[in-house]
Amino acid sequence: DFEYNRNLFDAATVQRIAGHFESLLRALLATPNEPVATLPLLTASERTRLLVDWNETSVPFEARAGYHQLFERQVAKTPNAVAVRFEAQVLTYAELNQMANSIAHQLQEAG
Repeated sequence: DFEYNRNLFDAATVQRIAGHFESLLRALLATPNEPVATLPLLTASERTRLLVDWNETSVPFEARAGYHQLFERQVAKTPNAVAVRFEAQVLTYAELNQMANSIAHQLQEAG
């Protein structure tokens, strides 16, 4: 059991720190000549959570939808969100969509 200031830490945090300390001690015993700075602190479950679970960023992708359709969906979802920023110039999805549609109509008229 650890003694700690309950005003500063909750039990889960102390448990996590204890796991880090245990990982460090195990690594020190296994590789005593390694510099401490190179030894792991994360537990195996934390490492998996950080590198695998939280890094799972795949999202369903509709293979038959064109880029323009995917963009139009984003415009519908977040019309006022920033889509493009360059130096001091900012365009929302709605503004960028309006410009793209204007260019598309001009191209269609030009043949």
